[in-house]
Amino acid sequence: MFMKSLLVFVIGLTVHIPALSQSKQDLIGNWKVVNVELLPDAAQEEKQMLGTLKSLLLKSTFHFKENNLFTLKSPDKELSTNDAIWKFDDSKKLVIVTERVSKGNPGVLMEIVVKAKDGKYIFLMTETPLILFVEKMQ
Repeated sequence: MFMKSLLVFVIGLTVHIPALSQSKQDLIGNWKVVNVELLPDAAQEEKQMLGTLKSLLLKSTFHFKENNLFTLKSPDKELSTNDAIWKFDDSKKLVIVTERVSKGNPGVLMEIVVKAKDGKYIFLMTETPLILFVEKMQ
């Protein structure tokens, strides 16, 4: 019985290693959006806006710099962010992007839950029902 339990544990650990191995270093670089989907529980109006959002996001790129500067380039000026700061919460696999301010508390611009499996990455935007399938650019 012990060996069977140990085997199940080892197999489970092996399946989850890619998600557990994510780190800040894994995110540094430029990422392009290759597909956009909605969470299954998205509201009807969000589903109706998917086409417009998808066409914008498929032309957008996320840039995570080693010095913690963050840029989101998009054809939509309101969606673009040129001068922000990012930090990675390793325990939650969460990227927090904040405004770059000289005084006071920076406002949070976005939070992104990062999922990785088999070398593929997904960005889940916490304030929206968006699922962004992304690839690191060379």
